[in-house]
Amino acid sequence: MSELPTWLPAPLKIPSYNEELLEDLYTQFRRYFVWSKPRLTGKVVRLADPFWIRGKEKTFWHIISSGAFEQNREIDLERCRYIHWIKPIIENRGTPGVLDWEILEKRNLKTKLFLFPGDYLIVLKQTPTCYKLITAFPIIYGSYREKILRQYKKCAENQKPPTQ
Repeated sequence: MSELPTWLPAPLKIPSYNEELLEDLYTQFRRYFVWSKPRLTGKVVRLADPFWIRGKEKTFWHIISSGAFEQNREIDLERCRYIHWIKPIIENRGTPGVLDWEILEKRNLKTKLFLFPGDYLIVLKQTPTCYKLITAFPIIYGSYREKILRQYKKCAENQKPPTQ
């Protein structure tokens, strides 16, 4: 991993999963996305999904867990280590190392932010009034990293520069 930007906190040290960890992560999540919301190009970033699972927002579970089917996702400690990266990456869009592009997927316009020296991807759905946080996760496979970079290059070539 290349040197990380100075505005980015170090990954959390998480030796194992327990209920106390879950509550700490949830408190951080609520601090960043419920009590105070980041902004991107002047629009508020909200949670994408109003549904709750086991007393917590579905978006929270999606960020800290992995698995193909929503009902079978499992806590992923690697994903948990970076939950506090999401807001700073959003707020530092346009700075060196944060690649961003728009792409139409499943009839939804999405904005993707990729922290290049850190391999962390954030996916936001655009609406006329806000952005909605879909998911965020570390890229752990080189092949997926290359796929993301190809997608960025293809979309960035056809996009106008972002407005701040």
